Amino acid sequence: MHLNELKALHVSEVLKQAEALEIENTGRMRKQELMFAI
Repeated sequence: MHLNELKALHVSEVLKQAEALEIENTGRMRKQELMFAI
């Protein structure tokens, strides 16, 4: 997924993507941190 696509998503959708990729500590991250972790 490209950065522009992630920016267009609501933070809850970005969070779901991060959780699907099994990224740890997603609940404590801001949207920008989640996008770069993905």
